[in-house]
Amino acid sequence: MKSMKQMIRGGLLSLLALPLLLSAATAAQSAERVLRIVTLTATSAEEQAKGLAEVNGDVQKVYKEAKGCESVTFFADKPSLRTGSVSVWSSRADLDAFLKSPAYKSILARLVPHMKGTPVTNIYAVNEPAK
Repeated sequence: MKSMKQMIRGGLLSLLALPLLLSAATAAQSAERVLRIVTLTATSAEEQAKGLAEVNGDVQKVYKEAKGCESVTFFADKPSLRTGSVSVWSSRADLDAFLKSPAYKSILARLVPHMKGTPVTNIYAVNEPAK
């Protein structure tokens, strides 16, 4: 049976190793590719067309030039007035940096007048089978 001293030493070693393990897990998670899906609802068919015109201009270029953006596709469903984008990012850190950037904030500011409510955003880890 372990002595009290051995148990305390083992517990202390575990506590010291925990931050290292957590930081390694966080680093692995932030380096994981992510998929982001954003859906917005236009206020009208006319406003949806205006919003799409915005993304057909320089918005797609801004995404594609952003560090870590692997792809972006914009979509629109005319009957429901839903509009949005699907993008794939090299890491969550790259996506988070883009979302904090002045370039992204400018895009959002340009789209918001054409939409109602707040955007619905979902972010998922990319899970692709090994080749």
